[in-house]
Parts: sequence; C-alpha cells; structure tokens
Amino acid sequence: EMPSEYRCPISLELMRDPVVLQTGQSYDRHSIQRWFARGTLTCPKTGVRLSSAVMVPNHSLKAAIHDWAVASGVPHLLHVVETQPEHSGPAPPPPPSPPQARAGGDEADLSSVAPLLQILQTGSEGARESAARV
Repeated sequence: EMPSEYRCPISLELMRDPVVLQTGQSYDRHSIQRWFARGTLTCPKTGVRLSSAVMVPNHSLKAAIHDWAVASGVPHLLHVVETQPEHSGPAPPPPPSPPQARAGGDEADLSSVAPLLQILQTGSEGARESAARV
C-alpha cells in the first residue's frame, strides 16, 4: 500500500511534482496551484494564512516516491513521478512573485528564507534534505 505521505492532501492522489509551502506542508504542484487560483492563500492542511504563494520543489519527497515505486514493484507508477502532470483546461495563473530585495540595498527580504528555516527545524527528514538543497 502507498504511504499516506505520498498522497497529496488536496487530491488524495500520488504526488507527481511535490512542492513545499512556507508552512512546511507538501502538496502536488498542480493541486496547490488550482487551490491558489481559486483565490485562497491559505495552507489547506493547517488553515494558516500564507504571506506568499512561494512553492519550493520537494526533490527528496519526489525521489522517495520514485524509490518506493521501484521497491514495491509498481513500475507503472514511475511515469507518474517522472513526468509533469497533464493539464486539463487552461493553466492556473502563476502565483504571486516572491518579495524582492529591499530598494537601495543588497540584503534580500528574509520572508523567502523563513519557510526553508521552518522546514529545516520541524520538517520530516526528506523535507529537511530538500530544503537544505535549495
């Protein structure tokens, strides 16, 4: 049976392109983009209001899903995690841009770093490995 953490909390399907939000929760990119396109800037799992729609690729989770599919003898699922999701209908609008560097200075806005720090402190082992690579 597929581990529950490999299922998107929105679609309940195997995640094809997992991403992490600033809350540290992972979702399939297509599902969370559709969620944001509805005008909802909250984390579906926690209900926390998000300061941005920044999504960080969760490479570790994607690799774990791939490894699970190989080890479980379900290679027919490999194409799911190796390809981008099929889009039915028009693509959702892109999420808002992340905050830019402060005018007149070289110091970046730390709000884009905060989600990664949160993941490094409280995320699962796979999420921490993914955040450390960013």
